[in-house]
Amino acid sequence: MSRRPPAPPPDLPGYTVSKLLGSGGFADVYLYEQQLPRRSVAVKVLLPGAADAELLAQFDAEANLMAALSTHPAIVTIHQAGISRDGRPYLVMEHCSRPNLAARYRSERLGAAEVLRVGIRLAGAVETAHRAGILHRDIKPANVLTTDFGHPVLSDFGISVQSASVRGPAGRPSGESGSVGMSIPWSAPEVFTEHGGDERADIYSLAATLYTVLASRSPFDRPGGPNTSADLMNRIRTAPLPPIGRDDIPDALERVITRGMDRNRGARFATALDFARALQQVEASLRLSPTPIDVLDEDPQHAAEELGDTPATRVRALTVIHPQAPAAGAKQSGVPQFANPGTAAAGGGGGFAPPQGGQGGAAAGWSGPGTVVAAQQFSAPPPAQPARRSSSLLGWLGGAAVLAVAAVVAVLALNGGDDPAPPPSGPALPSMSPQGPMDVLPAPKVAVKVVDGKSVFSWAPPKGFADGDFYRWSTSPDGGYKTIRDTTVTVPKPSACLYLQAVSKAGTASETEHRCS
Repeated sequence: MSRRPPAPPPDLPGYTVSKLLGSGGFADVYLYEQQLPRRSVAVKVLLPGAADAELLAQFDAEANLMAALSTHPAIVTIHQAGISRDGRPYLVMEHCSRPNLAARYRSERLGAAEVLRVGIRLAGAVETAHRAGILHRDIKPANVLTTDFGHPVLSDFGISVQSASVRGPAGRPSGESGSVGMSIPWSAPEVFTEHGGDERADIYSLAATLYTVLASRSPFDRPGGPNTSADLMNRIRTAPLPPIGRDDIPDALERVITRGMDRNRGARFATALDFARALQQVEASLRLSPTPIDVLDEDPQHAAEELGDTPATRVRALTVIHPQAPAAGAKQSGVPQFANPGTAAAGGGGGFAPPQGGQGGAAAGWSGPGTVVAAQQFSAPPPAQPARRSSSLLGWLGGAAVLAVAAVVAVLALNGGDDPAPPPSGPALPSMSPQGPMDVLPAPKVAVKVVDGKSVFSWAPPKGFADGDFYRWSTSPDGGYKTIRDTTVTVPKPSACLYLQAVSKAGTASETEHRCS
């Protein structure tokens, strides 16, 4: 079937059209030059006559959803929305000049390190959308754009929905059968059924996107075909996932992607954050620079109350989970560090270190605006000087110490003294010996039983657990943690889940142990 010709670009006050960027089923995207402030922008315009009531509502929803999320560094920024003089709705968006992921995987071979970085960034964007109650429903390589700085950004929220409204009145997904606008090659099997999809369907699509850029084909596409929509849907529902087929891709990365694409959605990662952390662990195993996870706290006021809402422990809206690189042979916990509730500082400013290096760090990735957390350590406020200046001061002092010792040796050599005088007294220089990462407690092994309609979770203290250590637990992966020192938690219902961490008095948390009754 031949492609339709693009519609004429609308005349938009304050903008000058440059060229066509692309066309879709119901809209064209043009490159415009904005006059003030002067910049290039992408403008998505609905086709003439296509703006019926349903499509207008969908277009308005896309504008509002993207506006709500576009402060995230891995979601394309929307600048403006409006109606053109000829009556067509339009969106003015950030122009991403570099090729999208679909163009890239067709023309080049992406390595594991880059795919891990892209996956972690996008998983943070998906987690942020989910925390805002939004399902994307069309994650695929063509919807992952690349900014001028080479950063991946998720776009096209045109068929996104509020997660509470994903089902229609008859139990079917909103929008007829739920297949309107979706991209079959990257869709989870459950979206083809009356049950529709939830957050785990987005996780499936993200994992399928990573699979595609590694394998240079969609997961269930067969070279030589047939690859009709019906063929693909049948394979997605019934066929085992083919191997990626690249010797240079670590088995650990393929296992993470395979789990993200499990046909049984209950066997997938429960959240996009869990998926991102699994990718971070693969990074750590490969000794790669860690990529931070940018997530938006869905209830900063609630989080502040959980932590006592002191100046030293107040949580801001944007959290960047930036794991420390592990020492050789050490296991990376991949989970936050928490201050001991009995020793947390109560005064001072915000308890987080400011971002170092901004967006330009190519090796360690970039950080979005907001709070940077080194493994989420909620503790006393940082020093008044930024970390970069502190390290420079230490280096200067260390160099001064070396020069001072060299000068003393030179004087002694010139004077021929056999018994050197003691060095002048004064303040000791800071120790220059490196300090390794804090020990991480192993995760407790939890057992559960149901007694009189209640779920009773119990565990033994893990190896190394000592006086001053404690536990954090929650019945939800999204937070609401409580601290205890006992080894039993009772939840007053027969079906419940427990998320448990062991936390040392130094504030280092174990990996999360997850057990359900």
